Amino acid sequence: MDNKSLNVLKGLTIDILQNSKSEDFSSLSGAPILYTLFTKHLKVNPSIPEWVNRDRFIMSDGKSSALLYSIMFLSGYKFNIDDLKNYKKYDSKTPAYPDIKTMGVEVTTDSNGLGLASSVGIALSEVIYENKFNKKPNNLFDKKTLPLVNYYTYVYVSDTDLMNGISYEASSLAGNLKLGKLIVLYNCNSLNKNNDILTSFTENVLSRFSALNWDTQYVKNGNSIKDIDKAIKKAKSNKYKPSIIKIDTMVETDTSNLKEKLKIEGSSFT
Repeated sequence: MDNKSLNVLKGLTIDILQNSKSEDFSSLSGAPILYTLFTKHLKVNPSIPEWVNRDRFIMSDGKSSALLYSIMFLSGYKFNIDDLKNYKKYDSKTPAYPDIKTMGVEVTTDSNGLGLASSVGIALSEVIYENKFNKKPNNLFDKKTLPLVNYYTYVYVSDTDLMNGISYEASSLAGNLKLGKLIVLYNCNSLNKNNDILTSFTENVLSRFSALNWDTQYVKNGNSIKDIDKAIKKAKSNKYKPSIIKIDTMVETDTSNLKEKLKIEGSSFT
């Protein structure tokens, strides 16, 4: 069932991109990541997008916004097919980059790295609200009460996001403050705007984050929903360090007849 549902997500994303004559097909590589997060972990209520205790999700990789709109549509947010057809059009609900005016979008992310930096502030606010509003037991015999504030902050990043200095400056603060409910999903598809990532960005990302006091994990198979799910569960269990999960994925460079290659039938727009 997961694989069939994932194919529906990919097919809808392809239709959005082809309809808008967009070439951001690298966003498809992250489909298993977002599918796993939205279906197995993300605590939200699409009918009440501003529910105060929802998990926060930030799409820092703005070029993957078509993928974001696809999964939000399939998750029950109040988009319709016309909204998806209007992707990248002026004043639409589905702009080229995520915009806070769009339902379910937490942060306007444009410049690379900005979403990750913003997510640190959002995760910090959760800690502040916890300390202010959650009741703390007076002693060992005090009855436990459900916390009023209790949510995670997830952020999806690309190689390009991590090439920008602002992402590391903010990540240093997150590690220092031990923001354990901040989880970064790093789609490592070795692709930037100039397609030369292997010569321009060769540092060991996980080692750098480890030095910043982050918990680090590596998922070799970016198509494995099971492996991604397991990694997110482990990250959620670490309450004392923010987490980054590096997930290796592959980009389909030949986009001709892409739906046929992925064995996806039909069009979502008919």
